[in-house]
Amino acid sequence: MNSRTLNMLLAARSLLETSGTSLTSSSDAFTVARNVLVAHDVTELVLAALCVELGSVYKLTEQTSFHDLVGYIVKKFHDQDDEDAQSTSRGALLALNHARVRFKHHGDLLDAPTTYPLVEQALEVVEMLCVRAVGWSLRFLDAVAAVEHPVVADHLRNGETQIENGEYKESLISVARAVSTALWDYDIQGITVGKAESEGALLLSGRGIDPASFLAMQRFLPGLSSPSDESAEFNTREYGHEANWTYENARFCWDTALTVVLRLQHARLVPQARDFYDEFEDVITISVGTATAHRFKGYWFGDGRIPGESVECHLGQVFSGRASGFYELKADKNAEITMPLLEANWIRLEDHNLREHPALVFGIDELWFSREDVTLTYRDSELAKFRKKYLAELSNSVVGDSSDAPNL
Repeated sequence: MNSRTLNMLLAARSLLETSGTSLTSSSDAFTVARNVLVAHDVTELVLAALCVELGSVYKLTEQTSFHDLVGYIVKKFHDQDDEDAQSTSRGALLALNHARVRFKHHGDLLDAPTTYPLVEQALEVVEMLCVRAVGWSLRFLDAVAAVEHPVVADHLRNGETQIENGEYKESLISVARAVSTALWDYDIQGITVGKAESEGALLLSGRGIDPASFLAMQRFLPGLSSPSDESAEFNTREYGHEANWTYENARFCWDTALTVVLRLQHARLVPQARDFYDEFEDVITISVGTATAHRFKGYWFGDGRIPGESVECHLGQVFSGRASGFYELKADKNAEITMPLLEANWIRLEDHNLREHPALVFGIDELWFSREDVTLTYRDSELAKFRKKYLAELSNSVVGDSSDAPNL
């Protein structure tokens, strides 16, 4: 199905779902008028969508009238020999249009007992045309069919099935994986799934995504650092607990995620400035025969450091991570005097490359070098290499399940 056709049909379905109460013979005149207007809009959208689906066979113009649409589409999707059926379908749609004109153009209130059946009769014809033209009932149109990314679509379908089965926690995990994959594959930087941060929501608002809904969704989702992150951890002492695993919350997150994905796949590109450490890592190379790297263990909490065993280094040995410059080496963080790297007396290395130095504890251990003993350069970080490889695979159309993405 043409993506434009699908968008128009989804819009028509949305109008139907928000049209309000069903009509009866005792409905008031204003409710009848409202439903007639909505049903006519739905009918016109569907007829136009089917013309779009036919492509060059029938071209819509500003001069195309509702009568023209009805005549062409009804004839196209009925048996050519069944003139009675064509006449009945055409009559139902034109009767609805006549009722709309009476109210919208002339202000005549509509009689409920004689008018309310017109709405259902017209919508029955619309349903029949949809099924014959695209193979889908309008009321049960698969909204996920509009998602172009197959992995994201699979996660969303899993999430919808889980909601139907009452597996609300699991559905939130599926939604988180769908959003994470979309953010990575559409190269949206600076947003981590499961972290409700206003800067990320503001960034997405430029792509037509409601920031309030996005932030609300983020609070319900488990944390995921990337599509290949096998863990999906809920913060049980904040919002990740069973009191929040309800149908209403799961449904809201699923609907919001679908909106986010659809907006991202059609949004214009907004350039983003990248942080240095999103792309690169500092490289410290020992430039003297023998040097000492002073090892400290920092606290998870507090401002002190515990001296550890020093590391003897040799000419040409390489360390990489995140470097900072200081005037002198101090165990008390509050007494530090920072300096530009190229002017510093001491270089502190944190978040070191685990593959180079597995004995060091990531996020805890620090190595301090005398600036005179080292040269300082930088190179592509492991995260950048991972992202480039992942995006290169996508551009080559080698996209499988996101669990197959390269691991850091």
